[in-house]
Amino acid sequence: MWRQGTRIRLMPAGDQPPTQPPPEPTLLKLARKKFATLSPAEEELFRAAQEGTGASRLTGDEKEDNPANAANWNADRVVRGECIAWLCTDAEASALVTYRGLQLYGMRIDSDLDFSNAEIKFPLKAWKCAFSENVSLQDAQLCGLYLVGCLIKSLNADRAKIRGAVLLRNEFKAEGEVRLAGATIDGDLDCSGAQLSNAHGRALRADGAKIGGSVLLMDGFTAEGEVRLVSTTIDGDLDCSGAQLSNAKGWALVANRAKIGGSVFLRNGFKAEGEVGLWGATIDGGLDCTGGAQLSNAKGSALSADGIKIGGSVFLRDGFKAEGEVNLAGATIDGDLDCTGGAQLSNAEGVALPADGTKIGGSVLLRDGFKAEGEVRLVSATIGGNLECDGAQLSNAKGGALRADGTKIGGSVLLRNGFKAEGEVGLTGAAIGGDLDCSGAQLSNAKGWALSAGRMKVGSVFLRNGFRAEGEVRLAGATIGGNLDCAKAQFSNSSGRALAVEASKALTVEASKIGGDVLFRDGFQAQGEVNLFGATIRGLQIVKVLEAEQTILDLRLTEVGTFWDDEKSWPNAGNLFLDGFRYERLYEKSPLQADSRKKWLHRQPRDKFLPQPYEQLAAVLRQMGHERDARLVMIEKNHERARFTRFPRQGWWWFNLFGRLIGYGYAPWRAFAISVAMILLGWFLFYVGFSHDLLSPTRENAYLKTPNGHRVLGKSGRPKISKDYPVFNPLVYSLESFIPLIKFDQTASWTPNANSSTEISRFHLQAPTGRFLRYYLYFHIAAGWLFTSLWVGAVTGLVKS
Repeated sequence: MWRQGTRIRLMPAGDQPPTQPPPEPTLLKLARKKFATLSPAEEELFRAAQEGTGASRLTGDEKEDNPANAANWNADRVVRGECIAWLCTDAEASALVTYRGLQLYGMRIDSDLDFSNAEIKFPLKAWKCAFSENVSLQDAQLCGLYLVGCLIKSLNADRAKIRGAVLLRNEFKAEGEVRLAGATIDGDLDCSGAQLSNAHGRALRADGAKIGGSVLLMDGFTAEGEVRLVSTTIDGDLDCSGAQLSNAKGWALVANRAKIGGSVFLRNGFKAEGEVGLWGATIDGGLDCTGGAQLSNAKGSALSADGIKIGGSVFLRDGFKAEGEVNLAGATIDGDLDCTGGAQLSNAEGVALPADGTKIGGSVLLRDGFKAEGEVRLVSATIGGNLECDGAQLSNAKGGALRADGTKIGGSVLLRNGFKAEGEVGLTGAAIGGDLDCSGAQLSNAKGWALSAGRMKVGSVFLRNGFRAEGEVRLAGATIGGNLDCAKAQFSNSSGRALAVEASKALTVEASKIGGDVLFRDGFQAQGEVNLFGATIRGLQIVKVLEAEQTILDLRLTEVGTFWDDEKSWPNAGNLFLDGFRYERLYEKSPLQADSRKKWLHRQPRDKFLPQPYEQLAAVLRQMGHERDARLVMIEKNHERARFTRFPRQGWWWFNLFGRLIGYGYAPWRAFAISVAMILLGWFLFYVGFSHDLLSPTRENAYLKTPNGHRVLGKSGRPKISKDYPVFNPLVYSLESFIPLIKFDQTASWTPNANSSTEISRFHLQAPTGRFLRYYLYFHIAAGWLFTSLWVGAVTGLVKS
């Protein structure tokens, strides 16, 4: 085909055109101008970049081409970092690079590679290359980053914006931290088969990164140091299948508060030495730890996922093992919590599976060989389906084996078919929509409760067909809508009650609600404990009980309408428990006098002070019109409180001294009577003192004087007092000195003369001198402040305890 403008030159046969080298690409010419001399690898890089092909220095020898051997590579395989930086950032040079970007094979890049804040319009790709120094892509923009099979010192791509994927895979190795914090990656972050090592810090950090695809840390991925994905957003999966992470003294993998659009896979031989953190994360799919996953953090949490939200199920099964806590407290799981298939949890010194407050839409499956060394906790959890522990083995000899107190379970609780628990199984206050089936189970807690299910609400309870319990089985206060079936069961508790439902060693009706009366009378006998702890009863009668001194009566937190008792039916001292016992009235035939009721209160253990029983009794007596007895009970309460004060602390002075003077505010007349007595005593002493010239006027104008200024003396030789000066009144003087704030001008006009030493003899006693009388005045004033304050405060209600 001919094209217009084309010229054809015919040559004689046998003639050959002259040989000429191909023209150098423009990019290579610019590079020579920039750098003067170029290595063979650099020339090939610039030529290939413009042609859109790869620049390779691979030899084909696998050992020779291994980046770990890069230090021995000759200069023909070396590219300077500044050459690559110039090629990516120089406007004229970068415009000549094709959309395929830079493609390096088997080269060694010497010196730092710094692309900070750069805008690179093509991808960077390297295969089996060695980066001898650091690579920085902070705040850079590029179309993709592919470092496959490469060896680098460290990579910092914080806040980078990558419009493609980041591939650090196929034996990619990093000897320092790989950073992607705050980065935006439109595709995957694929580190499959990579080896990251930063033993004293973080191996991979991508906090706050936004990843449009998945994060793939799988197919032999290893990390020595923390893998950190805190608050990271991942639109796809987080897949760590087969990965091995090691950071024994800290986090092995931490993705707290991460948002993951797919699922999290820690499966197929996944191993983590150090804590795996997912707390507060949101996972739209499931959490899959199947296929022999092993988590190890013996002194802390192996898996910390408290507060996590999971749209699917949690699978900790098929050989899953955890040494340390598996923490799911407060988690929301829309599917099942599945720990079947021989899962093993171990945290012997604490809680193996804490899942308090967890909301689970499906069932909790701890069965088919499930084992836990340490407490399994589901306290206050919500489970839409069943709690199935068939065949499980739980061990926590120092506490609870399984605790589901206050849990709401839509289905049944199945602890059967070889279920074994060493430690308490707790279902106190649980609400179970179906049944509690413990057929064939073996429970052991010799020093406590084997099964604690007080206040539980359930359909039927089956403790049958080989069920065995060593320790108390407690169903006190439970609401059982169906049957309680204990056929062929064995209960053993050498130290106390074996089965506490309505009657066992003595009687237990804890926390029950009884619409009628409870009657212990007319020959009732109980050699042991009568336990009404927390019960609600319309009426309670304890009268004419036989051998009552052998009974232990527990009325703590019990609520009663009318209470009727007699003194002969009271237990021995130390066997009556009344703290929190509330009753509306005492029956008229019960002992109502304060003296009797104080003896009743003293039947309680007196090793600690409990004010409530005294206050309750006083309130009832006062309401029934027995005001005096009520006051005496409150005074006794304070006498009892005094026993637990220590000298010279503040409370000791009140309860052992000042408070007693006014009956602790309930007998203010005591202080008033003492005040009156002291005023009368003062009246006498000040009268005698004035009679013997021991009190003198306080002002000079009190005396009559001659024109020359001398005092006028009377017949007794004493100076005469002016008729205008206030006349001394010993009663008013005593009253004014004693009661604060009262002023009759007596104390301001007269005072004991301390210099007078006149001896007074009356009633065969030596009366005080003027100095002694002054000291007594000081005491009189101080006592007045004390006693007046006490009785005034008591009368006004300001002082009362």
